[in-house]
Amino acid sequence: MKMPLSSQNLLPFAWSQGLRSILLFTGSIFVLSGTLSKAQAQIATVGVAERLVEKRAGQAGTWKETKKGTALGQGDGLRTGKRSKVDALFRDGSLVRLGQLSSLEIESGRAEATRVRLQKGRIIFVKKPGSGGTSRVLTGTGAAEIKGSVAFVEQNDDGSAEYTNYAGSVSVSGLNNGVQTQRVDLPPGYWVKTSAGGILSAIRKSAPFSSQREMISGPVNSPFAGSFYEEFARVEPGILNLDTTLNNTNTEGLGNPRTNPFVPRSPLPGGQPPFGGPFPPPNPTPTPAPIGGLLAVRESSLLSGSPTKSSFKADSLKPGALNAQETSHNWTSLLVAQVNPPVTVPPATVDPGQAAQTVGQGSDLAGLTSIDFAPTYSHLENVNRRLGSISGIEYRAVGLVGSDSVRGGVGHLRAFTKKGPLAADVIVNPQNLRFDVPGRRISRNNIVVSHATLSYEAKAASLFAGRQNFLSGPVRASFFGSMTRSGGREIMDAVRVVPNLGSKFGAEFSYLYDAFPRDLPYNVRNNQEGFLGRVYTRQRFGNFGLNVLKYTNSPVPDRTGVTLDFSVPILVNKLDFYGEVGTDPFRRDLRTFGVTIPYLYQKTNFDLYIERAKLDTSPVAAGIGSEWAVRVYRKINKSADFVGAYNRYNGGNSTLLLGVSVGGQTLSRPR
Repeated sequence: MKMPLSSQNLLPFAWSQGLRSILLFTGSIFVLSGTLSKAQAQIATVGVAERLVEKRAGQAGTWKETKKGTALGQGDGLRTGKRSKVDALFRDGSLVRLGQLSSLEIESGRAEATRVRLQKGRIIFVKKPGSGGTSRVLTGTGAAEIKGSVAFVEQNDDGSAEYTNYAGSVSVSGLNNGVQTQRVDLPPGYWVKTSAGGILSAIRKSAPFSSQREMISGPVNSPFAGSFYEEFARVEPGILNLDTTLNNTNTEGLGNPRTNPFVPRSPLPGGQPPFGGPFPPPNPTPTPAPIGGLLAVRESSLLSGSPTKSSFKADSLKPGALNAQETSHNWTSLLVAQVNPPVTVPPATVDPGQAAQTVGQGSDLAGLTSIDFAPTYSHLENVNRRLGSISGIEYRAVGLVGSDSVRGGVGHLRAFTKKGPLAADVIVNPQNLRFDVPGRRISRNNIVVSHATLSYEAKAASLFAGRQNFLSGPVRASFFGSMTRSGGREIMDAVRVVPNLGSKFGAEFSYLYDAFPRDLPYNVRNNQEGFLGRVYTRQRFGNFGLNVLKYTNSPVPDRTGVTLDFSVPILVNKLDFYGEVGTDPFRRDLRTFGVTIPYLYQKTNFDLYIERAKLDTSPVAAGIGSEWAVRVYRKINKSADFVGAYNRYNGGNSTLLLGVSVGGQTLSRPR
């Protein structure tokens, strides 16, 4: 039964209803405020994250692994691990790309003024054209003000920082305890450095845009083997110089009549097919010419077929350990060089996975789905490649020791110059090598030009002409596991065209003026012309490449070699399975399988590759049978690299080699 309102209960009722309304209104304001605050807090989003990328929520948060689509707010941190990369996409349409071993903190992200603090490593900052405002990148000793620009910023370990402008307007200020000391306007194509106390260096021309190969290529979260970073590691001066020497020091290698396709053909015992290859020898007793790394070759045939048991125990070959029959074999020393190949990295393109085309496509980039990043990526892609100039020299020395008594001092002197899209590269290999065999010592002193290339790198495609390296595909440990590099032969005289197809796809097409240059393995006279083509893709689920090799002036009936190489993750970012399968131009079936362990490198800095290759004999050329190969690499410091190499061949013959490469680089930047 309702009680009628009276003067005694009317006032308490009104008070209770009013208080209830006030509480509800206040709660709604708090909820709405919290919602708006949360929405405003997200000022950037993680784009594609390649390998190890971590986020820290606020300055007091802990670092946790992150992935594409993760929101970034003011005060958050973002960092990358080894061989990792990430794109951060900001509300004003800007792109910040972190290279490997880099970290930054987001200080603000207003509609037209992104502001980040680079704490370590390298970034590309691309401000969306027409977005207005001034964005800033701060380091420990300086700050860059960016307006519609493409800027590179690097925070060095010694506290200094480097700033490069490739497009638009960039101003750089020196900072001393946060107080501005000097300020300069940096024209496109120029570079400046800030040091302790906010001191600015002289303004100099930058390195050409195409030389920033590590940063230009967009992140792709694909397996490590066969990835861009794997290619990048292979052509680092120390590793490449070591691989050259070690890859051509195997006793089953290029001078063996079973594996050298240019020795005279002759029948084998037991009715086996004739060994040797399709090309006639240059003379009755060809002598390989010395070029780079020492190879002592015992000219004895390999047993055919596969071993019943594989072993990783090296059989030491010491002076005096050979019996009378073995010492009667003819020993030949062979030197082979390998040099820095021209590496072309296509400029970053608009990747749908990077939210470059997010409008109306249901992107998972929460809070930024209405922003079109296509103009930002296009701005990066359209940098003027005629800007910048740099020259330098590179010097290396290699020491070797192995189970077959190899000793060597291999020199490596490289001179290069690059002005805009044009570049020239020459390598000279002065060598002093020694090989101890029973009863005598073989010594060689040589000076060889092993690399000479002219190149032109444009937006649509790049052109390389001259003596150059071919290091495609994930196979890298075995001597006979890759069609293109069979027998450790990686240098050819060629004209190569490399179209720029983005970060996930690639291709290269080469006319081989001489696939077996005279100064390199086999000492073959006359030009062995041919064609080499490769197309490949890099995807989250694997890297895949198709290789086509054809010789146009071979006595062998027209035959085209075709192989497929691949790499797939067994455990993502921890264990990769890779290989190459197909048939080479000598009609030999090729099958190679291997594993590498990216997790081991992340924890210990050791790169490990284990491969098993099999190259079968055909009616026109002998194969190697089976081969086990192991490579271990480790960077000792900025100037030195270590590698261990083990190879075991069909029949039990094996080699074990250890090497150290020491060297450096001197650069010159014109004013």
